[in-house]
Amino acid sequence: MSDMNGSWAIDMETLRGVRKGTLKLQADGETASGSLIGEKMTVEFDDGQVRDNAVRWKSEISIPMLPGKRTVTFTARVNGDEISGAIDGPKQRLATFQGSRSE
Repeated sequence: MSDMNGSWAIDMETLRGVRKGTLKLQADGETASGSLIGEKMTVEFDDGQVRDNAVRWKSEISIPMLPGKRTVTFTARVNGDEISGAIDGPKQRLATFQGSRSE
């Protein structure tokens, strides 16, 4: 199992172009908490599910040009000091990301 704890500098390929962000993860056994900090929002979570070198969680966020909040699913896979993943909305993929450990 890869150590996913720490801070990750990521580039998110979104529907509106590439955005920089930071993903902070703290895994404890099969659960994880943390935050995804982007240019225009921060999404915190404390109910992530860890399996091997992957983590998954759901959060409610506001999506530009859509009213109200939507539940989105975040997934990330760690391979040494590299991370990659996706952000999936209710009907489509909103972004993919990749990055590396920053701490």
